[in-house]
Amino acid sequence: MIDANFFWRMFELTGSITAYLAYRDLVGRVESRDRKFV
Repeated sequence: MIDANFFWRMFELTGSITAYLAYRDLVGRVESRDRKFV
């Protein structure tokens, strides 16, 4: 399964800014979704 941790590992291994931005985008979406239900 591709999740935020997958993109974070890709960023650590490759230094890919694209992977980091994808990670940040996924984490941001998860946090905003969780906030709505609190």
